[in-house]
Amino acid sequence: MKAAAVANRGLQIGLGQLGSQLSLLIRHTVIARWIAPAEFGIAALFLSGLQFIELVSNTASETLLVQAKDGDDEALQAAIHWWRATRGFVNCLLVAILAGPIVYLFELPGMEWEIRAVGLVTIIRGFFHTDANRLQRHLRYGPWIASDTGSNIAATIAAIAVAAMVGDHRAIIAALFTQAIVSVGLSQLLAERPYRWRKDRAAIRRMLDFGWPLMANGILMFGILQGDRLILGSAPRVFGNKEVTLAEVGLYSIVSSLAMAPFLAISSVCTSLFLPMLSRVQSAREQFLPVYRACLRWTSWIAAAGALFFVLTASWLVSWLSGPKYRPGWWLVVWLSLLWSVRLVRTAPTLAALSLGDTKNALYANIARGLSLVAICVAVAAHLGIEWLGFIGLAGETVALAVSVVRLRVRQQVGALEFAKVFATYGAVVVAAILLSPYLAWSIPLQLVVITAFAATAMFLPGARSGLAEYWTSFRNMVSRREGVL
Repeated sequence: MKAAAVANRGLQIGLGQLGSQLSLLIRHTVIARWIAPAEFGIAALFLSGLQFIELVSNTASETLLVQAKDGDDEALQAAIHWWRATRGFVNCLLVAILAGPIVYLFELPGMEWEIRAVGLVTIIRGFFHTDANRLQRHLRYGPWIASDTGSNIAATIAAIAVAAMVGDHRAIIAALFTQAIVSVGLSQLLAERPYRWRKDRAAIRRMLDFGWPLMANGILMFGILQGDRLILGSAPRVFGNKEVTLAEVGLYSIVSSLAMAPFLAISSVCTSLFLPMLSRVQSAREQFLPVYRACLRWTSWIAAAGALFFVLTASWLVSWLSGPKYRPGWWLVVWLSLLWSVRLVRTAPTLAALSLGDTKNALYANIARGLSLVAICVAVAAHLGIEWLGFIGLAGETVALAVSVVRLRVRQQVGALEFAKVFATYGAVVVAAILLSPYLAWSIPLQLVVITAFAATAMFLPGARSGLAEYWTSFRNMVSRREGVL
């Protein structure tokens, strides 16, 4: 297989994720123009509550189907289908039971039945045909990409249509149902095998043994990604902070979504391109280090460019995309964008550790990141502004990055000096952007000129060019030895 063809397979996955994230970004920005911030806050709390209930019972059975040696076994696949469907009905029951406490906690009177209706989404998702996952064993990603990207696009169209008609949080609910129905429909349509159930206790025990660490990490990730919004939403009831309104929850959610989407999409592309290469050269240090350096340099430069863009355009970007009613404080946009850019930088040491067999690197880093939720609770109880939540999250993400780099150095003897050099450059760009922003706030064209000049300069820096050259040379060498990459 030619190197270009192998690279194309990695790009298929990354571009599929890019399409999904862009669809999500468009959905949130367009809907935000048609619904009030308080309505967006209600929708954000609905989404967060549903995600938490699903994560608590997520054993990553579809991942087992990809990784297990007998993943093509029809009996195992049928058992996974039975487990997923059963889990969907149980989750729907949990949503129905917890609707009352959720309404009380977040002060959403009269919405019990809307929350219970949203629980039906979990039943629909339970009928997903896992052939879309199984075929990845054979490097066939088309059905999975079609199901994921197609359902996100359909959900965006449905949400925009409902938002134009009713102008409230029901637009997000419509997106949830549409995404679930289209995703399941496409998975069934593109499947090669018939959809079957099989109750198998041994297979269920196997799924639980395999999935509980991933489930624990998933819950931790939920706390990192959604915990701040839940804390903010429950502030009046739990922390006695009556100054926090649903409008502030909506504002915080839309800014966080806008900052998160591009960085998560880029992270998915980097993972698709670099993880297979790092894994294949893990036993050859002279080949591993150049690929790691390439990954580190490119993620850092892209993160710096993204941070520069958000910092310089913070004064107008969110209100331009989502409407004047979502005009946030400058520091809120800055802190949240820097938070996600630092997380993108963390992609490199995380992938390096994972390729070397250290699955605990990300876990320990996420635990360090999760501790910032305690500080966020203190900030909300102290009636500090919502921009403090972004700053605390940035501090937690920086600590998590340090934990990942130090563990990589201690456990895998991958030097931290290269990282220190690259991150120092990233930090210099961020500081320069913050210092320049007050002088450029009045001129959007000048902001764009500075951002474009930085991007063009970065492409011609020796570090950037050599990073790409090192990656491509190692890539071609591995393919030429017929070891395969993906």
